[in-house]
Amino acid sequence: MSFLFVFSQNETLHLPRVNRFDRGIYRCHAANNVFGSTEYDVMLEVNYKPQIRLARYKGAYGQVSSHFV
Repeated sequence: MSFLFVFSQNETLHLPRVNRFDRGIYRCHAANNVFGSTEYDVMLEVNYKPQIRLARYKGAYGQVSSHFV
């Protein structure tokens, strides 16, 4: 589990460069001298295009033969 602490003076958190590995649950903890503190969890879902990785071709193994009739 990793932690990221961000301190802000307003109600908005900007995450400009997220990737697929940033998805997950984030906890917001807010506090002030008037209302005390509160916290809640939010789920960040990151949409991304599918990625296809091709396996490297290693050639054929064994013996190959053909018979024509």
